[in-house]
Amino acid sequence: MTTFYHVMNACQKIVSKNACQHLYLIRAAGTGKPSTRGNQIYCQMFNGKAPYAHFQPDLLSLYYLETYHQLANAARAGELVLGEKAPHLKDLQAVVRESGVLDQCPLLQKLQIVEGNVEPPPPSQAVADYIVNLMATQSFIGLLVLIETTRQQFSSIQEQEIEQEIQTLCDQKRLQLLDPQASREAQLICYVPA
Repeated sequence: MTTFYHVMNACQKIVSKNACQHLYLIRAAGTGKPSTRGNQIYCQMFNGKAPYAHFQPDLLSLYYLETYHQLANAARAGELVLGEKAPHLKDLQAVVRESGVLDQCPLLQKLQIVEGNVEPPPPSQAVADYIVNLMATQSFIGLLVLIETTRQQFSSIQEQEIEQEIQTLCDQKRLQLLDPQASREAQLICYVPA
């Protein structure tokens, strides 16, 4: 928690100098025990009153932001190719704004950087895309873990609908259920590369 203390201490110095109008802490990890100095500063500053707020990023937001970060780095380095063009960073930013691709990022919505519903009702294609992207990075995952992880990202979707999406992806041979005879708790899903 030493690093957290230093971050909180820096935030406190900025606020005491009136150097900013708004201060946002974006952190998914805990804030330490109440007896630690970092937690005490945190409780003083981020007490739920504007203009200071603490946001906990969700996995979907991290996917959006990390993907954009990688694209931006590739554009800066001249390694990004879209069609027949190698766009610079400003060109990429224009494409992202024009397409509205970041409009569905929950964290950017909460920060009011983009407009949109914080939790839009996701179409089944978004659920399927999320599952495939997650599986592409994980390769193997327990069926129940996959269902629960997807439910955390799409809280308005019922477990049955998620299972139906997984079954559809298995039917399309994009995923494979290993050992269907195993108990539900022991079933594993694997990613099938195209």
